[in-house]
Amino acid sequence: MTPEEAELLVRQGAAIDAGAAAELEEAAGLEPAGAVMAAPAMDPAAEWMFIPELLTMVVTLTLPEAAAAYTPDAQHMLATKIAAVAEKRGWNGMSSSPEISLGLASVAFAMPAFMAYKSRQLAAAQAEPEGETLNGKPVINGGGDGGR
Repeated sequence: MTPEEAELLVRQGAAIDAGAAAELEEAAGLEPAGAVMAAPAMDPAAEWMFIPELLTMVVTLTLPEAAAAYTPDAQHMLATKIAAVAEKRGWNGMSSSPEISLGLASVAFAMPAFMAYKSRQLAAAQAEPEGETLNGKPVINGGGDGGR
């Protein structure tokens, strides 16, 4: 047998093996060997959703009346902005540093909570009885016996 004949036999064997492998993969419902599968499209914001979800949990535990502002769409909007900054800066999650634009997006996200807090303060101030105050604190008058 010449080297050329041996090489031809090796190629024929490899072709038979490849054909058999392709048939087995096809029967199993797998992609043929060598086929490139496209990765499923992933939402870049999904990796960063833990930040808006955590902020929502903290804010709504403290100020339940602000819960209506923290919808899944609002959370996703913030996560999208975080993901854009993360991609630009090459951040990889918790070990990365924040940026000014992320801070601005966070302020806009936190604004409903701030407004709810101010509303609570205003309601509490209106509910206080009109009494004598000293430095903004109510004065408690002593008893009528005049001494101890």
